[in-house]
This record gives sequence, structure tokens and C-alpha cells, in this order.
Amino acid sequence: MKAKTVITYIILTVLFVLLFTVFAFAELGEEQQQDTASGEETASIQSDSSSEIETEAQTTDSATTPEEENTEKPEDGEEEKATPAPEKSVILDGKLIEDPVFVILDNKETLWLSIGEKELREYVDFFRKEMNMNTAAIAGVLGNLQYESGFNPNKIGDFGYAYGLCQWRGARLDAMVEFCYENGLNPITSEGQLYYLKHEFENSYRFAADYVCDTIDNLDGAILAAEFFCRLYEVPADPDQVLPERQKLITELIYPLLTEWEEN
Repeated sequence: MKAKTVITYIILTVLFVLLFTVFAFAELGEEQQQDTASGEETASIQSDSSSEIETEAQTTDSATTPEEENTEKPEDGEEEKATPAPEKSVILDGKLIEDPVFVILDNKETLWLSIGEKELREYVDFFRKEMNMNTAAIAGVLGNLQYESGFNPNKIGDFGYAYGLCQWRGARLDAMVEFCYENGLNPITSEGQLYYLKHEFENSYRFAADYVCDTIDNLDGAILAAEFFCRLYEVPADPDQVLPERQKLITELIYPLLTEWEEN
């Protein structure tokens, strides 16, 4: 009986020792895992902090002061005001034009004249010297010629009924051809037709000439000259419809250009 009791006691003692050892090792392993995780977390935090410090340092080094930014950036509106290099030639109304006359507006719209600068100067000289027009009157006539014929003396319009720089038709067209032949001029050239325009201004359309040539020599006068030439000399079917575009061209391009030429 005593032997059984002793054996039972020994077995229980061994089991207790084994369980205690197992629990002790398990607890030690958990503590080691926690320490390892804590170390990794600490290392991660330190790494992140180091990265943030490096990033801030790089940002500080690469940042520019407001003064530096102002020196590097273009001035306000500089890009919008930049004008492309002038074209040396362009095809307008089916013809090649050397040194074309044009302007680029603030809204990027381009206004053209269907004529090169050299030839345009010849028109200006003719109106100034042969017809004694001031700059405003010349601008008014040029604006109409652009929209009537694009400065093309061989322009055919109105379904074949109108012809030339001013789109003469009917009896006026016949009179233009006859005038040129009688005065040794060619009716299909700008020269012949300009001299006929002068002839009409001095005779059958003298009343139109008085209005056009007597306008005051400024931009307002140029706009009025364009209206007088359109209504009294060209006599389109609906002058109110065609006038705005002509006067816009005169305001934005022709009159400023002619005054610039005068100053230079």
C-alpha cells in the first residue's frame, strides 16, 4: 500500500515538473517574440523618421524663395503678347503673296490683306500722290478694296457680272474698259483700274469723292471714309451688313499700319 502511494507521488511530481517546464518555456518564447516585434517596430519608426527628415532636407534644398521664383517665371501676359515671326509668303485667294500684310489680335485672330507690303505701298502712293488723299481716306478705300476684290484686278464676282478691283458691272464696267483703251492703259491691270477710279472720283462720282477725301485725318475719319466709299461709290445691296468687317480691318490693321509708315 505504501509502495503504491510512493509511486503515485513520484508520478505526480514528475508530471508537475514537466508541466511547469512547458509553461515556463512557452512564456519565455512569447516574451522573446514581443521583444522582437517591439524592436522591429522601433526600427521601422526610426527608419520612417529618418526618411521624413531626409525628405524635408531635400525639399528645403530644392525649394526656391519667392524672389527666385519671380526671376525664373516669365512676366504676366508675356506669352500671350508674343507674336510669331512674320510669314515670308502665304497663299491667299488662290495667289502667292510675298511679304504679306497681317496682324494677330489679342484673341489670336489673324487679319490679312490679300496683298504684299511692296504692292500695298504702291497703292498708298497712288492715292496720296495722284488723288491727294490723306491717310484716313486711303485707309477707308483700302479696306473696301480688300473685301471687294482682295486687290485682284481680275476678280470676277456676282456670278460673272462684276469685275475688277471695285467690282464694276454693267455700264460702269464698259466705261472702265473704254477709258483704259482711250488712255493707253490696260483694263485688266491694277494701274489701269486705279486711274479709272480716279476718273470717276473727278467726274461721275465726284460727290462720293468729296465725302471720302474730306474726312478728318484720324481713325474715326478712316472709319467714316470706309462707310462713304462703300455706300456712295461701291453701292452694295446691303451696306449695313458688309461695313462692320471692313471697318474692323481698317481699325485693327490698315490705319495703324499706314500711320506707322508715315512715322518711319
